[in-house]
Amino acid sequence: LCLIAFPQLIVCQSLQVTFNDLLEFLGTGFRIYIFTLRETSETCPYYVKDFLNETFYVFNLTTEERCEPNTTRYSADLRNDTTENTPYMDIHNWNGTSKLRKELRYYNNKQKCAIFAYRESGQTQYELHVWSVKFLILNGSKVFHSCFSFYYAHISQLSNLRHECSHGCS
Repeated sequence: LCLIAFPQLIVCQSLQVTFNDLLEFLGTGFRIYIFTLRETSETCPYYVKDFLNETFYVFNLTTEERCEPNTTRYSADLRNDTTENTPYMDIHNWNGTSKLRKELRYYNNKQKCAIFAYRESGQTQYELHVWSVKFLILNGSKVFHSCFSFYYAHISQLSNLRHECSHGCS
């Protein structure tokens, strides 16, 4: 599967993600930032593992509004779609819904980043999740550039999304 966002940006997903990739990615004690492009500048939310086994995940999601942190505890069932061979987590009580399914679409172990997809208002949305230790800019480029390219290729048609969320409150 290759995506062409611009003539100079061709992104190919070379490896099928596995359920073990999902477990490995979620298994960190580091913060995992949810990097997104938005209509306005905002702080990136992040989550931290509280509990993880092969079927269940508990985490604390922190968002900031006007530099005031707000942390909410969530739990999720972890599964693998056998027909699509896609690992996913069903997050319970997500923003007033009974559950939200986030599917792992891409994973890069070296850059400690992943792309998750979910359905919202009838459309597929994408998020780039990256461990805090790799949420960096070095020599003018993102350490998680492979995931960013994959993410950007998926959302590039959304012209109103121009602002990168920031690493912390400023």
